[in-house]
Amino acid sequence: MENFNLGRLFLLLFLEEAGIPLPVPGDVFIFIAGTQSRMGKINFLEVVGIVFTATVLGSSILYFISAKLARPVVLKLGKFLRVDETKINKVSRWFSQKGGTAIVIGRLTPGFRTVTSIAAGLLGFPYPTFLGFTGIAAIIWAVLYFTLGFVLGREAIAVLQIIGRYFVSFAVVVLFAVLAGLFYLRKKRKQRLKV
Repeated sequence: MENFNLGRLFLLLFLEEAGIPLPVPGDVFIFIAGTQSRMGKINFLEVVGIVFTATVLGSSILYFISAKLARPVVLKLGKFLRVDETKINKVSRWFSQKGGTAIVIGRLTPGFRTVTSIAAGLLGFPYPTFLGFTGIAAIIWAVLYFTLGFVLGREAIAVLQIIGRYFVSFAVVVLFAVLAGLFYLRKKRKQRLKV
């Protein structure tokens, strides 16, 4: 945590927004910036500016890639995905009506930020409008997680480190439990088929 800096924050958020999956979501990095601010190491306005810039640049790249490539791919795979031009146009009209709200809500929902940029590009949502609502969502995102980090402080980081330390063990236990459950269900199904 001591090596945390604004350049890394920008790079990580930019990569995530451009559609490159990271092992840790950007929310955590903004949260950490808030904890560092509490110790006087990072400035609030700098973090908001960096989050805004990284979000706008990264999501714009993903938007334009989706606008160019996603629609033809989706139409080619339409038979398998049960999607055709009519369905895309219907969703596009809905998105155009609710677009601003959909973009802000999508971008503030963990796991849907990149999906929102892809959908906006795929559906031909006007770029200036996409950019404006993405910027609004980025500022809300920055303020929300930065404030949480500032208020909860280093105690929250300590909890995250403890969770991280035991995460692998916990994940292995869950994986074995799921596999055992699947094996049990498969065995039961075979027994029922024999009867």
